[in-house]
Amino acid sequence: MAQIVDDTEAEGPGRRVALWVQGCSLRCAGCCNPEMFAPDAGPELELDAVVERVRAAARRGVEGLSILGGEPTEQAASVAAIARAARAAGLTVMVDSGPAAAMVTAVYRPRGACARSRTVTVGA
Repeated sequence: MAQIVDDTEAEGPGRRVALWVQGCSLRCAGCCNPEMFAPDAGPELELDAVVERVRAAARRGVEGLSILGGEPTEQAASVAAIARAARAAGLTVMVDSGPAAAMVTAVYRPRGACARSRTVTVGA
């Protein structure tokens, strides 16, 4: 993990936990977080500890979880476990992903989706 912020209004709608994963093999030109490219540069946190921080934030009134990077899909199993725990706690979940955005854009662009969107919302 690169960073976690327990309560912010800057990374999506409403009050959110923001979690930046460490590691990205995409290395997109113009990336705003190139310091998160190296997969072993950030601290390792236990999955249970991260899930508990998300649950604690929900108890304090935080409305959602934003997972950013780095590239979240390169840690899919852990990211999915955190997202499931957040949904179970009643939070909305947003994942900012380069490949997922390309897939969503390819599917929904004909219907008028923003071609610059990089956010995928998980769950309802």
